[in-house]
Amino acid sequence: MEELKPCPFCGSEWVKIRWIGFSEGQASGYVPGYRGECTDCFAMSSAFLNAEDAKEAWNRRVTDGRIARSEERFSRNAETD
Repeated sequence: MEELKPCPFCGSEWVKIRWIGFSEGQASGYVPGYRGECTDCFAMSSAFLNAEDAKEAWNRRVTDGRIARSEERFSRNAETD
């Protein structure tokens, strides 16, 4: 399992994947899950249904090429429509 990368905002190594569950008074449509969090600057990712997806999202960086590949796929799909 890949280690968590430091916080992309403050650089802290104090990051974790945390379970976010129900709490009293939350809307009935609330879905619990996992998210990446920095315990220094309190940055957090979106919530995911499993810890592995939350970890992948936390570790994703603009410079890793995923955005460029997504834009490339979008362009190809737009050309075929």
